[in-house]
Amino acid sequence: MPWSEHGTPLVDDPDRVGAVRQLGVDETSFLAANREHSTIYATGLVDLQEGVVIDMVKRK
Repeated sequence: MPWSEHGTPLVDDPDRVGAVRQLGVDETSFLAANREHSTIYATGLVDLQEGVVIDMVKRK
């Protein structure tokens, strides 16, 4: 993804990602727990064949 697209939501564009044959899912801690909140996780969905990030989802 070019730097100019960083932070721009692209998943609403149906032509951005076609049929996905191999989906990769990766969950990682995004922000460690402290007194005010529990650990926040980010789940990434990736088209493995095309090497394209489809979406990132924030989870608690």
